Amino acid sequence: MSRRSSSKSEVIPPNAGTYHLHFGLGRLGLGLVLGLIRTETPLIVVQRDSKHWPSRRDRLNGTNCELNNNHDFQKEVRVLWTEGAAAEVEKFIAPNLSSATPESYLLIYKNLAEITWVTKYVSTITTALHEHQDEIIKWLESLDVSGFHIYPFENTITLQSRRHTVCKVVPDRICGEDITYSRKNEPAKCEINVEHYKDVVIEDPQNVVFRTFVKDGVSTIKSGELYNYYHRRKRYLVNAVHHVVAIFGYEKLDKMMVPREDWHMQHMPIIAEAILNDGSDVSFLLNVLIGAQAMRLVLEAYKLSPENRRTIFKGRNDEQQYLSLVEYGQKSISRFRITPDRITRVLRTDEFTKFQADYKEHVGGLRYYIDHHQSQINNFSARLKPWLGDISALLEAIDGANMRRIIKELTHKKKRSAKRLK
Repeated sequence: MSRRSSSKSEVIPPNAGTYHLHFGLGRLGLGLVLGLIRTETPLIVVQRDSKHWPSRRDRLNGTNCELNNNHDFQKEVRVLWTEGAAAEVEKFIAPNLSSATPESYLLIYKNLAEITWVTKYVSTITTALHEHQDEIIKWLESLDVSGFHIYPFENTITLQSRRHTVCKVVPDRICGEDITYSRKNEPAKCEINVEHYKDVVIEDPQNVVFRTFVKDGVSTIKSGELYNYYHRRKRYLVNAVHHVVAIFGYEKLDKMMVPREDWHMQHMPIIAEAILNDGSDVSFLLNVLIGAQAMRLVLEAYKLSPENRRTIFKGRNDEQQYLSLVEYGQKSISRFRITPDRITRVLRTDEFTKFQADYKEHVGGLRYYIDHHQSQINNFSARLKPWLGDISALLEAIDGANMRRIIKELTHKKKRSAKRLK
């Protein structure tokens, strides 16, 4: 049950805290987050009225819609638009709270003020928004309510909350395909295809996570220091590897003289198979990348407190921990080979500044690390650095003249497009 302001004038509903509130019905929200909520918990999913939704209001408002990720989440929700009807929507929903099997809802809103009343009926909140997560925190801070546990899955929150507990999350599941929506004459449905694999790490200092989330695929940690480590583990051995596979894919498309305008149509499983089975050094260089990143994580673990390092190593010595990380990275490659995804989404070439930031982090960050940590690397056993003799070849391949030419062409095109739109 949510803890609320002690104001005597406030009337707390008898079923306060019945619902879980989730912001964002995008790829990550539908593809991962909603399937992590305990199945007996009724949901209020809120989605801003933009993109696909305005044209569906007349057909879907007040009707039932199936949400489905074709793997571990399927739930029917009642769809309601709140713009100009917030009071009526609350009156419609409130009697449902006394039901033994309360309905779940998808609320389409224009402004946050339309859904302020929702906070009376929820105790936990998840968000899966590329943007606007700080806006959600500011909005919650402005209300006469406190005590929520908030779980941001996109990790773009920069603000601290004085009233609520914000628990950071490291989500790992590829939700690459776009959501599909049923046609006019079909039963209402929103669905997405996702991979089977999921690995979610949640900061849980108060031991409350499993009151909200299922245990399958979810683990918990107690400190921000551990969160930062597991976040880097995913960035180094999933995101960076995914990014570099896509870079090699772009090089392959360039060599095959595939027209630039057709690159967005290329899917990662096909690209991955092409570059890993064409007789080139790509497969070998990816193993060099994974080895270097694994060594990097072993070294970074020694910056942590002894207690947190023991939590991470789980009784393993340095070499065993290194091999465990290598296995984790290699598994990510096998995931890319079977999971539907588009190469342009992986590299985010449609979002110029994000692409630049990713390239700088994944490629420039590795180069900087190798250049500035030679003494620490040299102190470790040769068994932990079989990649060291080939790191220059990897960096030349992903950051050399030919690759820089391809990247420059892509980004220069995006710059010109952005200028024309201004």
